[in-house]
Amino acid sequence: MSVRTIYRDVEVLSQAGVPIYTSQGKGGGISLSDRFVLNKSLLSDKEQDEILFALQSLSVAQFPDSDEVFSKLSSLFRKNSTNWIEVDFSSWGSGLKQKELYALLKRAILEHKVISFTYLSAAGEQKSRRGAPVKLLFKDRAWYVEAYSFEKRL
Repeated sequence: MSVRTIYRDVEVLSQAGVPIYTSQGKGGGISLSDRFVLNKSLLSDKEQDEILFALQSLSVAQFPDSDEVFSKLSSLFRKNSTNWIEVDFSSWGSGLKQKELYALLKRAILEHKVISFTYLSAAGEQKSRRGAPVKLLFKDRAWYVEAYSFEKRL
């Protein structure tokens, strides 16, 4: 994200009446007032529905706390909690181990941690790597982790 993009986004939030504060120096940054409460009238009915749909979609990927956030925003928006979609990407019998791995990889991405892992290459060879995970990708019925490889430097 560029500095220009950040300034533009801060300006848009300020114009919308969101109280933005900046502080310089070590530990400084951009923040919202601790007392700020989202005025739901800033969002149209369609935008509220889209937010709720996005949260339901996150729960499909077993994103932690998405159900709790969905419940809170449903109440705030005064929308009935209609769970109209259910998709399960997990294979039969998958369970706690996959959820723990998902949470571990998510934390590694968000906290910029290095991971070590063993995988099968396209040639079917078992290889080990160390890298910095960048994102999780679900494609064609399988989860993949995209990572910067320290060995290959890509």
